[in-house]
Order: sequence, then C-alpha cells, then structure tokens
Amino acid sequence: MSTELLTRSTMEVPCFEPQDEGVEMSQQIPVDMHQFVAELISKRRFSSENEVIREGLRLLQSREMLREEVRKGFDQLDRGEKVSADEVRKRAERTIAKYQQEST
Repeated sequence: MSTELLTRSTMEVPCFEPQDEGVEMSQQIPVDMHQFVAELISKRRFSSENEVIREGLRLLQSREMLREEVRKGFDQLDRGEKVSADEVRKRAERTIAKYQQEST
C-alpha cells in the first residue's frame, strides 16, 4: 500500500482481485476504518484489504438475509400462523441430529 493512501482522509480500496469473477469497484473508507483494516491484516486475520472488504460484505449480506427471514416470521405471526414451543423444540432437535449425523 502506498504512503499516499495512508495520508489521505480516506483510504482507497479496490474491491476486486484479478482472479475473482466480478465487477471492478473502487471505494474509499474513512481513515479510522483503515486502522482497523491494517490491524486485521497485521494480525494475519486477513491477507489483504480486499479480503477484509469481501468478508464485511458477506456479513452484511447474511444480516440482511436474516432480517428478511425475521420479517417473514413476524408476517406469519400476524396472519395467525403459529407453531407451539414443543414443535419448535422437536424441529430443532431433528435438525441438530441431522447435522450431527452428517458430520460423522
């Protein structure tokens, strides 16, 4: 990373690596976020700024998907579509058992 980028009020982060399939983007992030990104890289948590940005976008995408699922659940409750606590527990136990079997 160039010294020039570190002295600006924002840091330019290209959000694309040549081996990736995707659309090339270039964004700027605030300097305080640059410090956080640099720490993650120095701790070897990530190997590049691009990796940090991609992980952040994946987390945001997951959060938005969860938000949508929660909204659907509330809509079902509003329509009177309810499941008893016992049924929820049974479904959870079956799901856990299924994943435990798959992991062995």
